[in-house]
Amino acid sequence: MSKADSRNIEDRAEAIMTEIDRAFAEILDAAEQCSQAANQLGNQTQNAETAAMIDKIQVANARIVAACSSQDVIRQHLDLLVKGRSNPPSQAEQITDGEKLLAGPQIDGQGLNQQDIDDIFD
Repeated sequence: MSKADSRNIEDRAEAIMTEIDRAFAEILDAAEQCSQAANQLGNQTQNAETAAMIDKIQVANARIVAACSSQDVIRQHLDLLVKGRSNPPSQAEQITDGEKLLAGPQIDGQGLNQQDIDDIFD
């Protein structure tokens, strides 16, 4: 792979991450607005059914915010993919079995399973 191709891949990956960062920021901002509105509504209601609905909104909102925490993992993995493509690791830099646990989300069916993890503790 040429340096120009490598740079192009890095530039495209950075453009993708910039857009992901923008989207996550927008989602988090909207989630914050929903949370504030739900809190205000909760402070104004005496109705138990309305309060229960507000609780559901707050729980769903918390799930949205938690899902947005994947942004950092996405960025880290994209960086690893781009760097790995432009600079394949030497044999000395290959990931060890213990490091696989720290490798983040895996492709379905290709990552560690519960038995792999249990075997570490045996």
